Amino acid sequence: MTEPHFAGALLDATIFTARNGQPSLRLADRALMSAYDPGREAANKAQAIAASRICLVGLGLGYLADAFGERLVRVVVFPGEIERYLAVHAVEATSRAWGDRVQSVESVEEAGASIETSVRGGVAVVLDPATSADPALAAAMKDYVADAQWPARHPFSRPAPPAARVISESVLDEVMRHQDEHDFRKCPAIRFEFVPAPVEPRRILVLQPSSIGDVCYFTPALQGLRDRYPRAEIAQVVEREAVELIHGGVPDQVMVANRSEWKGRDAVSRESVRLFLARLAAFDADLVINPHATARCAWYAAVAAARGARILGLHFDEASRPVLSGNIHHLRWLSHMAYSLSDY
Repeated sequence: MTEPHFAGALLDATIFTARNGQPSLRLADRALMSAYDPGREAANKAQAIAASRICLVGLGLGYLADAFGERLVRVVVFPGEIERYLAVHAVEATSRAWGDRVQSVESVEEAGASIETSVRGGVAVVLDPATSADPALAAAMKDYVADAQWPARHPFSRPAPPAARVISESVLDEVMRHQDEHDFRKCPAIRFEFVPAPVEPRRILVLQPSSIGDVCYFTPALQGLRDRYPRAEIAQVVEREAVELIHGGVPDQVMVANRSEWKGRDAVSRESVRLFLARLAAFDADLVINPHATARCAWYAAVAAARGARILGLHFDEASRPVLSGNIHHLRWLSHMAYSLSDY
């Protein structure tokens, strides 16, 4: 450090703060000094996780897999990760202590299935920090973890690959926009349409991504659906806060709408909404019931019924026009006009 050229380099060097708060000293693309130790950081992260059985999603550079040691049950590895690992460490991955626990996957759906198997088996799922390099992948993995953690009585329907393709960019744009804009002021006039319910629907989807109070109010109607159609599979869409409220109740499936996390316009929120819409379409409902008067739920209904299901309630048609369908008393929806005229 006493050499003149090194002292001069120190004067021109820049201090960077690493993710763990420990600084690095760099001159252009050269590291002069670094306190960052990936092995130590991985050990600290592993020590903070108390679970005795762990599934690691993403290999990264293998430091976290090493740190978990015998607690590691499975390492879910994406294409190219083994090659990158070998290039950095120059050893065979199978020579590591966790080598026989590697599960290579080719798609997000395969990784999601592995996550679900792990969670259902009481294994904690941890995402390697390397997955954050791909925001869409990280969002999808977090969604699979969150879905699998809810009670087995309410399994989540998984989006089949064809279902994801029916979510067009234009529809996704409208859904993202209406996370904040709930009314129909910027839409054409609502068209009324009488549509009878199917005689014997096999799969019924009820849209309830609203307040806990709204979910409570609808409970008698949900029980009525079960009594009227005892053989039908009923799925209910709710906000995360309402899941515990309906646990053990009427629905055979529960799908969670994370609306509080979807108000941004970033790529992660957009991909999370796309996966949610794909789940609605993949349920393949015969009957979609939307008891809410919001544009957001109307778009959910339109996506859920894309394969030809009948809709009771508000939805958008193929031309993006709002439609109110079902056996509905029109004065109920026009009453606000009567209230405003009462002042004259």
